[in-house]
Amino acid sequence: MIKLSEYFRLNRRYARSINLERDLDVSNSEVGYILTDRSLYALKQILVDVHESEQTHAVTLTGVYGTGKSALLIF
Repeated sequence: MIKLSEYFRLNRRYARSINLERDLDVSNSEVGYILTDRSLYALKQILVDVHESEQTHAVTLTGVYGTGKSALLIF
């Protein structure tokens, strides 16, 4: 019987989650990151809308485990 793992190969880059403390200084940790509509919207909110306002702001990224919050921040 052929194992399911013999049909697929996983690039090691995607074999683990991003960790801000561990990966912040790793030069290639953002390689392969795919900007989605939601991540582009979040970046716009953080980089453009907040910057244009003269008020003090705080930004919170929330989501369930594995949705890419840390990967977006590393990117």
